[in-house]
Amino acid sequence: MTIENLPKRFYRLIYFSPRPEDDERVCVALVTWDEGRTHYLFDERARKARGLSREYSAESILFVLERLHEKAEEIALTGAVPEFSPQFRVSEPRVLLKPVTAEVRNLLLLTYLSPQKGHRHRSIENQIGLGRKIEQFLGRLLVPRKLIIRRPSTEQLLGADIVRQMPEELVPKPVARVINLGGTLLLIDGVDVHVSSDSLVDHVGRVVHTYWQYKKVKDVLERGKIKVKSAALVFDGEGGEQVDESFIWRREYAKEQFKKDADIIINPAVAAEEEDLRHLLRAADH
Repeated sequence: MTIENLPKRFYRLIYFSPRPEDDERVCVALVTWDEGRTHYLFDERARKARGLSREYSAESILFVLERLHEKAEEIALTGAVPEFSPQFRVSEPRVLLKPVTAEVRNLLLLTYLSPQKGHRHRSIENQIGLGRKIEQFLGRLLVPRKLIIRRPSTEQLLGADIVRQMPEELVPKPVARVINLGGTLLLIDGVDVHVSSDSLVDHVGRVVHTYWQYKKVKDVLERGKIKVKSAALVFDGEGGEQVDESFIWRREYAKEQFKKDADIIINPAVAAEEEDLRHLLRAADH
């Protein structure tokens, strides 16, 4: 994107992803662009990133955040920090309707960088990545680990010959996990409602689009004798109606969106829905 195509005022969020393959991320900084003037904002204590990963200490995260200050204009214009990727990612530009005053900066800090009680996870389990939550759930269903494939590429999953038969725009992106049941591939992905609302909407949209892509190339897959089923998991940490009220809309939004293209939608905290996946696994295995 060239500077001519950028809004005259905008901001970008900078995310830290300790395990990019799990789509786990938190906003740790942001940069604004106001008609050529840049402002770089970050939490000097990196509170939202603390405890997220044993591999990255708060000190190492802060070291990178301080380095990024020098690159604020470059980040604003390009939307990338290649030397620190994929652990640090930058969002698309988001339009600002007002000049970047002290009031606007404080609002951005409060909205994106301050830990909010309503978004805190309730247990250690809720702090682990989505991929590992999915694997824990599959382990509860006694799915053999040898059948589970982690974020396989399309070529790895379907084979290069089949991928070459697909229109480029319909080549599916990776999903979190795939269960290889021999004649059937069961796609497993989903969302945790405790992530920020922006992250939830973005991630749900990516999963739905990927499942839609698989449906659109069904005839190609069938020629290759490959059957594909899909399951979308919605983790709310509680189950039923006991989820915190502030997260109910997120759960309902995710479920409604997943209904468009997933074969089955499951809340892992609801026993009856867990049984639905057991039936799907048994059916796909025959």
